[in-house]
Amino acid sequence: MKRLFALLAALLLLTASAAALEPVKRPISNGGYTHYAIDGDGTLWSWGDSFHGGITAEVDPVLWEDAVPEVKHAVYAESGFLAGFAVDRDGVLWGWGSDFQGKLCGQSGRQGAVRLMDHVVSVHDMTECVVALKDDGTLWTWGGYDSETETFRMPEQIMDQVRAFWGNYIQLESGTWVERRSAEDGETLLLPVAVNAAEVSYDYAADALLMLGENGGLYRAVRKGDWYGTPELLLENVVCFHGGLGPTAVTVEGTLWSWGRGRPAILKDGAPDSEDAYNGDLPDKELAVPVKIMEGVRYAEATEDCTLAILEDGSLWELPSTYHVSIQEEYPQDRFPEVRTECRKLMEQAGEVSWMEIDPNAPAPELLEMPDALREKPEAETEVPVETPREEPAETPAVEETPLSTAERGPVFWAALAVSLLPLAAAVCFQWKKRR
Repeated sequence: MKRLFALLAALLLLTASAAALEPVKRPISNGGYTHYAIDGDGTLWSWGDSFHGGITAEVDPVLWEDAVPEVKHAVYAESGFLAGFAVDRDGVLWGWGSDFQGKLCGQSGRQGAVRLMDHVVSVHDMTECVVALKDDGTLWTWGGYDSETETFRMPEQIMDQVRAFWGNYIQLESGTWVERRSAEDGETLLLPVAVNAAEVSYDYAADALLMLGENGGLYRAVRKGDWYGTPELLLENVVCFHGGLGPTAVTVEGTLWSWGRGRPAILKDGAPDSEDAYNGDLPDKELAVPVKIMEGVRYAEATEDCTLAILEDGSLWELPSTYHVSIQEEYPQDRFPEVRTECRKLMEQAGEVSWMEIDPNAPAPELLEMPDALREKPEAETEVPVETPREEPAETPAVEETPLSTAERGPVFWAALAVSLLPLAAAVCFQWKKRR
């Protein structure tokens, strides 16, 4: 009996471990002007803008030559505006920097990383909160001010049976992606968005949803009001991509593609190509066309000031951004003296990257129709009461004067004459009596 119980327990453990989510490997992260990179030994290094607290350093800015080691044995990096986050090989989530809005759960991370949560596979620092996915498929959030308790929100589970997420886009165990929105009454809506998508992200410059299918097709659906327009195919054979202001995508043969205002400059012999138009004059909502940047790339993330790219040999490089290349040409002595316009190597060996295996027989990503919760509901047709006009009192009709006939005029005439002669008759009678 004991052996049977032990066997059943072992089977349950094996089932639970098989259902656990695999850690996501993301060795580089760009958050505005703060940059994180994990080297081959697992040490996460930070450099760039330290003014807002995303780097545990007393100087600002921190140059790459003075990069700060933040966490050891890291596999996932997340660069925020005021704080940084990392997941190590044991699934421990670490955070450092500013505890603004309680994103470090009330702990001070100015002097170094603090432990926040265990069993984490990925994390995103959003504007109003932090969201983390655990290996058991539960989704957690914390940070932001709670007006009811007048405190910052501590970690709480908001969903379960989650496979992956990116910001407010969440993939359920069924494979369907839903978008988490807040309704006007404060309730949380989970709106089904897409199916057959392995990953999703957002193109902020174009205000569009990006969907990567297991077949390697990368699609873009521009937002149309409360929903999205028809998806268009951008690239084929994509194995990894990243959204943002300068989205990047890497194809299976190692070609780096990018588009938008903040994309990396096209390189030629290790320097920006003079024939590159930079896309510098694009309006904010212009739908930029993907352009080929360079070959031999394994993963990349772009921001306004630079792009970090891991090459096929594992080395980490910094590529110039088209945004700052164009500024340097126009204002060479202006406020960006330290922005580099050449390509340079930062690390001999960066950390591992999660690459997707392409299945050519997999269906293409499909955008779902707008949910009923977002459709404009026609106002209920109610019978408008007919107002009864107020009855004003009728005016008394004027008496119509009817002319008298000849027969009728006679008596009336003599009666009127008699009345008029009465005073005269009275006076004559009075004088007669006086004379007597």
